[in-house]
Amino acid sequence: MKTLKTMVVAMVLGLTACNNQATTPPVENEKNKDTVVLNEQDTVHNSKNSLDWAGVYEGELPCADCAGIKTTVSINMDGSFKKKEQYNGKKGSFDTEGILVWDSTGSIITLSSKTDSTKYKVGEGKLITLDTQGKIIEGELAKHYILTKIK
Repeated sequence: MKTLKTMVVAMVLGLTACNNQATTPPVENEKNKDTVVLNEQDTVHNSKNSLDWAGVYEGELPCADCAGIKTTVSINMDGSFKKKEQYNGKKGSFDTEGILVWDSTGSIITLSSKTDSTKYKVGEGKLITLDTQGKIIEGELAKHYILTKIK
């Protein structure tokens, strides 16, 4: 009988310990006192409503048949944009303008115009150019696909 009571108590303690893991706050010590622990994905804050995304961004994107493409993107609070692309070593530039569209996560914008459609992930003070599938470009040239906010 004593063994049965011990097993029942152990089982109850085991189940209770498993159920309380997610709600137990982290132990505060010097190492983690400034750390914020999130148990759930934050769906309220995103680039659209948390960052100062309007402004002018610049960078030089890689180019297959020139030294680079100097790109300037101006985004306004009303959702309008202007984009200028100058191919280094070539004459002329390409100017597009239109309205940007935010994705459902509020983190990616699409700059759509009659002649162009480019996606960017919006970060703190930067736009990261995405590939045609909307994914971040990886590899050796990845750092060259970032436009930095200048204004």
